[in-house]
Order: sequence, then C-alpha cells, then structure tokens
Amino acid sequence: FEMALSYYNFIPENIYKVTSASTKKTYGFKTSVAEFNYRTIKPELFFGYELIGHDGKQFKIASAEKAVLDYFYNNPGLKTEADFESLRFNREVFLDKIKIGKLREFLGKFSQKALTRRVNSFMEYIKNA
Repeated sequence: FEMALSYYNFIPENIYKVTSASTKKTYGFKTSVAEFNYRTIKPELFFGYELIGHDGKQFKIASAEKAVLDYFYNNPGLKTEADFESLRFNREVFLDKIKIGKLREFLGKFSQKALTRRVNSFMEYIKNA
C-alpha cells in the first residue's frame, strides 16, 4: 500500500517496506532490498488495479483511489486529525490525482460504516489542510 502511495507522490518517504494485497494468507519476508508483506483481502475487494510497466516488466498496482482505501482498510487505527497529519500526504497532489466519484464508488464496495466514516473524516481533513 505504501508503495502505491509513494508511486502517486501522495507521501514524501522512500519506501523500504512493500505491503501488497492478496486473496491468499497473510505473510512476509525480508530481502536486502526491502521488506515484503502480503495482507489478506477478501476476494470481493480485490479490484481497482492497473497493469503498469517498469524496467521491461509489468506488475499490478492499485489505482490512486484504491491505494488510499486499502491503506485505511488495513490501518483501522487512523481516525483522528493527528493520525491524518502523521501520514504527511501531499494535499495538492492528492486533490489533483484523486477522482472523488471513483473513490466513493470503490468505498461503497467495502460496505463498512467505520471505514466510510474514517475516509470521510480524512477527506474533510485533506480538503481543509
């Protein structure tokens, strides 16, 4: 999730921990390059990915909207303005790249009231930051 957030320039950090969504069991491993973690996601939530190329290889990456939702889905402790501030999102880039309609459509597929409240609070925070 962090890799996609960095890829879209939402966060300023270099990423040395790669967390990916998978319909298989959660697991992880470390290499000399980075730490890789796979988090289980329900099959019905495995959508919103794009195929991109890099160095002659292709891989799936979550769309900007899905990356944000996956991050909040897998980090349920993110609830307050202080939590949102700690993410250090680039407000201008975020508001430029995120399609609100697409975000809302994807959010509806999660069917989780708590997640919807947290994402709505984050959106309010980012608009007014």
